[in-house]
Amino acid sequence: MGSTSDIRFVPYDVAYRPGFEDMQRRVPDVSKAHRLIGFRPTRTLDDVITDILADPGT
Repeated sequence: MGSTSDIRFVPYDVAYRPGFEDMQRRVPDVSKAHRLIGFRPTRTLDDVITDILADPGT
């Protein structure tokens, strides 16, 4: 993206309060939404990321 932002490492215990545990692995699933209300995504993740990168100001 050509950002000039600094990248710095922040240890887990500094970034999150004691007792916080993040999920090790995420597996998104919209099958329940489809089953209950008929939802089906119309765009791929790649499409969404491409749009965000093309116009980061929105």
